[in-house]
Amino acid sequence: MGIQGTKLNIPKSSLMSAIKNNLGRLNKIALSLGCHIETARNYISRDPELVKLLKDYREHRDESLLEGAEDTLQKAIDTNDPVNMANALKASMFVLNSKGKGRGYSPPNSNLNDEVKKTMSDVIQQALEDKLSQE
Repeated sequence: MGIQGTKLNIPKSSLMSAIKNNLGRLNKIALSLGCHIETARNYISRDPELVKLLKDYREHRDESLLEGAEDTLQKAIDTNDPVNMANALKASMFVLNSKGKGRGYSPPNSNLNDEVKKTMSDVIQQALEDKLSQE
């Protein structure tokens, strides 16, 4: 049985598949269903099972994103390449600060975040100096 809208009747099974196939990304869900993002949001919000499914897929996606950010940062540190480290630091810190509160990462305006940035800046600077001294 579908959820009735004013112009569309999107079957619940189609909504469930779209949520799963698009990892909870509403813009992609709407695109795959051929409707506007607000239409997809409205359909999903009317059904508690769909709301939970969307929430679960978003949490799973966020966990994967956090794992990737941590891995990227670790690889950059392991390579001891200052340019790679600086780029990885920027991208990883953005992800970790945005999505990683549950893992203990601090929000962008906290003092701890400033300390982490200073420490990472020092690590990158030292790696750059080491690299330059080897050349």
